[in-house]
Amino acid sequence: MSNYITNTAYPLIPRHPNYLLDSKIVSFHSEDRDPKKWPKPSHFEVTLPDELKNVQSIRLLDIYLRIKNSGNNLNQTHIYMEIENYNTIDELEPHPQNTNASHHNTYGGRKNSAFAVIPIKPKEQLEDNEVQLVQDTRNGSLANLSFYNPVIERIPKIKVTFRYHDGTPVDFSKDDQGNNYNLNFRLEFNMLRNQQQENMVINVPPGNFS
Repeated sequence: MSNYITNTAYPLIPRHPNYLLDSKIVSFHSEDRDPKKWPKPSHFEVTLPDELKNVQSIRLLDIYLRIKNSGNNLNQTHIYMEIENYNTIDELEPHPQNTNASHHNTYGGRKNSAFAVIPIKPKEQLEDNEVQLVQDTRNGSLANLSFYNPVIERIPKIKVTFRYHDGTPVDFSKDDQGNNYNLNFRLEFNMLRNQQQENMVINVPPGNFS
């Protein structure tokens, strides 16, 4: 009969999970897209240079846009930025049509419909009613940080869409040759990396090492 105790409520070796929060900043330009597959800069997909793993949060650091302040854009106050699969902002539907006959209420909304909402604040009035927009989290213009639980296992690519609240795609300005001006933005990806505790004892042999 064994004298060893095999049933215990406590592990023999206590586990202390340690994680390192690692950040990666990626810069995106509309010219990085394949124009044959994605002809408009308001909607495109790009593959990341390195696949990101165990992403805990994503933040929009800054963004540069140049839009035409005319037509459907005139009365708009915000631009909605979507990142497919990673949206966290809920949005009400404009002009809801769903009516509850019992209470005469109207309702319409979309869950996780956008990643960031960018206020239209002209920095500089340009020619032909064009507006240059520069937004930056460092000056308080943006507050777009999304957390994910559980963490995102892997992000190999990013697909973005720029639209207005009513769903109309953003009309970006064009140069004299009819090409869209380049838009760019930076995303910060915060990742959890497993980190083992480094409690090492190094035995130094006698000789030249001492």
